[in-house]
Amino acid sequence: MDVVEGRGRERLVAPLVRGFDARSITRWRALPQVMTRGYDRRVRTRSTALGALLLLGGLVWIAQGLDLPFAPTSFMTADRLWVLIGAAAALTGAVLIGRARRPS
Repeated sequence: MDVVEGRGRERLVAPLVRGFDARSITRWRALPQVMTRGYDRRVRTRSTALGALLLLGGLVWIAQGLDLPFAPTSFMTADRLWVLIGAAAALTGAVLIGRARRPS
C-alpha cells in the first residue's frame, strides 16, 4: 500500500498498482474517432500507390534476377540475390495494398 497525500491534510491509502491492467483492453473501443474521413482516404490512396510501386518494382527485380528475356539489363541481371529482394519488395507491396483497401 502507498500513502497518497490528498488535497487537504488528509492522507489516503491507495493500493500499489503494478503490472498489466486488463481493463485497459476493453476501453480502447470506447475512444472517439480522431481521424477524419478525408485524412483516412488520403492515407489509403498513398498507401495503395506506394504498395503498387513496391509490387511493380519487386516484379521487375525478380525478372532481372531470373535473367528473363523481357527484363531490362543491368547489374542485377542473373543475380539470384535480386530474386529474393524482389520477392520481399513485391510481398511488402501486396500486403500494403491489401491493408489499404481493407474496409475500416
